Amino acid sequence: MKKLLIFAKTIDGGTGTYLSALLKIRDITNKEFIVSVAALEKPIYMQRLDNEFHYMKKRDYSLDKYSFSYKNLSDFIKEFFWFKKIILKEKPDIILAVDVNCNIHSGLTKLLFRKNIKTIFTTHSDLDGNLDQKSTKILRLILNRFISFLYNRSDILVSVSTDLAHSLRSNFGIRKNIVTIFNGLDTINSYRERSKPNSNIILTVARLDNQKDHFTLLKAFELLIREIDNVSLWFVGDGPLMKELKHYVKENNIERDVEFLGWQNNIKEFFLNSDIFILSSNREGFPYALIEAMSFGLPVVCTDTPYGPREILDDGKYGFLVPMKDHIKMKEAMKNLLENRKTYLKFSHLAIERSRLFTSERMIYDYANEIRRLL
Repeated sequence: MKKLLIFAKTIDGGTGTYLSALLKIRDITNKEFIVSVAALEKPIYMQRLDNEFHYMKKRDYSLDKYSFSYKNLSDFIKEFFWFKKIILKEKPDIILAVDVNCNIHSGLTKLLFRKNIKTIFTTHSDLDGNLDQKSTKILRLILNRFISFLYNRSDILVSVSTDLAHSLRSNFGIRKNIVTIFNGLDTINSYRERSKPNSNIILTVARLDNQKDHFTLLKAFELLIREIDNVSLWFVGDGPLMKELKHYVKENNIERDVEFLGWQNNIKEFFLNSDIFILSSNREGFPYALIEAMSFGLPVVCTDTPYGPREILDDGKYGFLVPMKDHIKMKEAMKNLLENRKTYLKFSHLAIERSRLFTSERMIYDYANEIRRLL
């Protein structure tokens, strides 16, 4: 059997959902692979204490800015040597790295210490947008060339959407073939489409940080409750902006209508008891919460970020796409679904239909086929 090491920043949130599905590669391939996981951050919510899981440090929310500060460089060096220690312990044949930080560490390890190891770099988020937001122009130029150098030396590159793959090629000079493998859910629900909105509950499930742009959602919701009675907004998730969001809700006197429910280990009941799902992000890769909501028959409203949602919703065929940061269009889409039963029924049916495309079985088989290419 060959040894596969999955390397991620964290196993909480969407990455945790992805890893939970991917770990089933052992069973689907009749235990062709021994799988272990290295994560830079200890999970807060998705506790996995199995021997094959290795953690480095406590949770540390993503940096607001990238820089060559002493702390950033020190943290990077500590991460690198911790990962090298895990490599020496596990002796993997293949490393499957999740997103840019872990891709870089894996690439450097291969280049400097283990030239015979095979690497699979995966991209799950808008790398170009992330660097634009967090880097200076000079640092962005350096990182672009560094990423291009390492990514072109990986054995396999995987992207979770075709648009994201195009971005990597055009913005980072990637010459290698990039394989697109959609994220998949462990189970796809078999619920029938909703008949109508029952309680006017709008649900969002996301990390509470700047990337998810919940302030635009709250502005849209403020307009909505002026036009429709008895509407509620549920936030499921945790993150660094929790206090600021709660302060905004209090200052604008909408506390009665907005609930912050924090992290939830099981969000099935929230999907079942809400009427609309909304994702207000500025950047995405291939959001798990969106396809999970659709699998429960929830009509969805989603911002038209450069990658991910547009592909999932097929340019708006399977749900409402609204411009980023446009709270008026967002309000209009939510109102349309709550007031128009025919529209609601249509998008509930289409949501279920579309979600069946994104299964964990398909995702795992695709990864297994790519891994076998390296053996």
